[in-house]
Amino acid sequence: MKYSNLRAFEKHLEGAAPDHFSHLYMILAKDPFELKTACDRLTSALVGKERSSELGLAVFDGERDGIEPILSELQTFSFFVKKRAIVVHNSDKLDKNAAAKLESFFHNPTKATFLVITAPALNRATNFYKNGEKTGVVLDIPEEKPWEREKSLQEWIRTEAAAQGKKIDQKTCQWLLKQLGTDQMLLHNELQKLYCYIGEKEEITLNDIGAICTSIAIENAWQ
Repeated sequence: MKYSNLRAFEKHLEGAAPDHFSHLYMILAKDPFELKTACDRLTSALVGKERSSELGLAVFDGERDGIEPILSELQTFSFFVKKRAIVVHNSDKLDKNAAAKLESFFHNPTKATFLVITAPALNRATNFYKNGEKTGVVLDIPEEKPWEREKSLQEWIRTEAAAQGKKIDQKTCQWLLKQLGTDQMLLHNELQKLYCYIGEKEEITLNDIGAICTSIAIENAWQ
């Protein structure tokens, strides 16, 4: 099963909870904020409160840690937690031999253990990707064109503000993007500052942005 946006993936998680999750998930996104957000929401759904425990959540880096400790963790049973998630970041850095060893888990998962593989991107023509899609769930967020990115971020800003009980109009969204660019982590941090700054006010205005937000000089290719 494959999804191409976070919203559809979240609906899958809601429908699968609590007992119908896949034992394998792949999360692929070029944007670090989207990658982290999707991974955090997935692991929270999979193991809940046990996410804060080392027994409930083990995190590895495919480039730094190598394959052996990952395989060892996948083969380990725990009597102290009901569910465990093993997260492998930068899985695109695994060599062919290591990827083949990890792929063996796809068809023979350990009971109550979930494998979460993340990377900016993976080669869709490889057996590793194809078997992951066949046996598990893949969230593969495509890289957007600049104008698509700006449009989707405007929608995201309004959604985030609404979740905090705040309003922000299109013109103000556009100005915020002009000031900060399309780095979603930076936008997230500046929104947090704005919520604190406006307090009980219901609407974020251009004056609020001018008063509290960082301004970054952004030039296009022609400039």
